[in-house]
Amino acid sequence: MIKQRVGLLFCLFLFSSLSNAELRDPTRPEGVVPAHSAGALVLNAIIISKDNRAAVINGRIMHVGDFFLTVQVVSIEPNKVELIGPDGKISLVLLGAPIKRAISDHN
Repeated sequence: MIKQRVGLLFCLFLFSSLSNAELRDPTRPEGVVPAHSAGALVLNAIIISKDNRAAVINGRIMHVGDFFLTVQVVSIEPNKVELIGPDGKISLVLLGAPIKRAISDHN
């Protein structure tokens, strides 16, 4: 009975230790910081219409001239957003195939 309890406690300790450990992506190159790390800027979407250009960065809708923390949006292109901050110029690029759809005024 005591051996079973000690074995169970050991298994619980081992499981809790493993669940708290950070798993590393074996396909990620060395030195690349994951996008969800603190301070990372993630470009979620770009929306361009005839009269408006907007980018969604870290879930917030941004326009040219808007500030996100210490960086300012300088330009919004169909697949790239340029920002400028204390450390210089930053380019955020959308990866993958863009989704393009014309928005008609007569829908």
